[in-house]
Amino acid sequence: MAYCATAVFFALAVALCVGQTGAVLNLRILNDSLATSMSAKCLDGSNGGYYFAPGTGNNANKWVFMLELGSYCQDEQDCISRSQTNQGTTNGLSATDAGVTIVSDSPDVNPDFYSWNRVRIPYCSADLYLGTRTSVSTETFGLWFSGFNIIRAVIAELNQTRSLASATDIIWSGESAGAVASFMTVDYIATSFPSASVTVVPNSGFFTVETPWPGSNKINKLPGIFDLWQPRVPSSCAAVVGSSNLSSCTTGEVGPLYVTVPSFWVISVSDVYILAEQLGFNQTAYSTNPIGALSFFTNFYNSRIQKLKQTIFNRSRRGYWITSAVLHVLTQGDNCTSTGLNWIQMFGNWYFNRNGIQTFFDECGASQTVSRITQSMTDNCPAMRTCTPDGSSLPPPSQAPLTAPVAKSPSISPPPSPSSAPQNSFTQSPRTSSASTLMSAAYLSVVLLILFIQNGL
Repeated sequence: MAYCATAVFFALAVALCVGQTGAVLNLRILNDSLATSMSAKCLDGSNGGYYFAPGTGNNANKWVFMLELGSYCQDEQDCISRSQTNQGTTNGLSATDAGVTIVSDSPDVNPDFYSWNRVRIPYCSADLYLGTRTSVSTETFGLWFSGFNIIRAVIAELNQTRSLASATDIIWSGESAGAVASFMTVDYIATSFPSASVTVVPNSGFFTVETPWPGSNKINKLPGIFDLWQPRVPSSCAAVVGSSNLSSCTTGEVGPLYVTVPSFWVISVSDVYILAEQLGFNQTAYSTNPIGALSFFTNFYNSRIQKLKQTIFNRSRRGYWITSAVLHVLTQGDNCTSTGLNWIQMFGNWYFNRNGIQTFFDECGASQTVSRITQSMTDNCPAMRTCTPDGSSLPPPSQAPLTAPVAKSPSISPPPSPSSAPQNSFTQSPRTSSASTLMSAAYLSVVLLILFIQNGL
């Protein structure tokens, strides 16, 4: 009994020291009636679904959503293969999830939003969450491309069962391909909830069209398959680029121009996925031609900076956490700026307009950055913390009233004409979520109990 009492006491003490943990995310599969009526199907025809944890206390009407990272399938063989994996179905998904970044249940990882209503929508449609197909056919390889239908059905169910319609605040976020989906669909969310304050947070979704490494065999297949999905594209962008160039709305050069809600952008200028997978630039390329590699990377880096200045920097109600580190999909552990703040902490400062650094850009410059990737094309956050320590390389973002982008507005660069509108592609493997703080507390409690027993306490 003494051992039990001691164990309980220390378990409670550890839990209190660690901090209260938010509710775990529980899987909900859309019922057959809703999934069928709204064609909310995964590639393999299984019903779409979502993970959900309710908000508590004063945050009961505040919501944060995450759209997952992942690839789009590029051709018939690729799509069929994907439909037979966990990226093409909801069958076999785990019943619970602790969540990552701003849908994490941990107050240590996610101090500002762990007690909000949190929703993660699994990515099982291989279409950037944009497809609106209502049936399968030989044209679709016998598969469903209905990602946007899944989003609509999830919103409909949460309206009916969880009072989402009463939301006062909505954060609509995504990672990689999900980040592109977030800025491509946030207009739908803002229109659906006109009384709510809606903010979009794309993490590593700034995919720009750059010149490939000489001799690279990388081929962009997005334009060839985009129309197959019957994609839902923001009407403001579609009206400018034209029906034959709709996929250009997914690019960093074009898409951000049509985001009219407050937005916070998490970006690596030297995005390793773009460099390695889209452009064919890697350590081998550098070692075989270091002089050419430096020239190539300098042009790449400067091009990305110029496009950031045209679409992200100095625009009304746009925040950002931008690193020069060679990364893709920034997590809570990536403190790649000299501020020591990860993007979740900085986003919280920006979102709540708190004292402290709210936006930051570590501009190492092309020569400094390339010197850090000559040995490896992997995470090099520590080396990047020495860049622009005062964050003075760019002025703060404009606080002017938010207005919708207009092609001829002097404050917004016109999007490319349909004939020159860039196209893009992106792929990323899924990442597993981190363990919750509560599990750490329980583990520590067990260790303490064993020590007590061994020492006769």
